[in-house]
Amino acid sequence: MNRVLITEPLRTREEFFAALGKMHFVGDSPAPSNLDALADFVREFRVDVIVAADMALELHDYTELVRVLEAEGVKLVR
Repeated sequence: MNRVLITEPLRTREEFFAALGKMHFVGDSPAPSNLDALADFVREFRVDVIVAADMALELHDYTELVRVLEAEGVKLVR
């Protein structure tokens, strides 16, 4: 399983997706661009925890991310 630490400021869902795409273990794989791709991404790379140290998303975006991540068994920590 992989744990991801994101330290850059995240203010939008797109910034969250882009930060995931910068992880060293993804190689040349593209960053997820939507919620369906996010689910595929965490399954493919066996992500189990994402720690986002500086995340302040709109409530709707945060709720949607958590919904998808929880469905995949991924814990999001702020």
